[in-house]
Amino acid sequence: MEFQTNFKILNLQEIKRKNADKLPEGEKTFFKVNLLDNQNTPCSFMVFKKEHIDKIKNLKLVSLQDVIINFRLIYNNNLWNVNFIDIDVR
Repeated sequence: MEFQTNFKILNLQEIKRKNADKLPEGEKTFFKVNLLDNQNTPCSFMVFKKEHIDKIKNLKLVSLQDVIINFRLIYNNNLWNVNFIDIDVR
């Protein structure tokens, strides 16, 4: 199931991966995008793909800015996985 939902940016964190020394240069970090949903509940997306990270950096997002995030929910073996697809400014 794919969804497109409005959020407000809280902050962005660039986090170094634990095994960064064994990874290629473009994969040493990931982004944690901290958000508020439309009911002001905090939530986060972990973003690993370099093209998504580059797009987030280029958007120059600021706190409490409105964004639209496309994501996919996949149910697999009694677990829900959330896959980040895209982000855009509203």
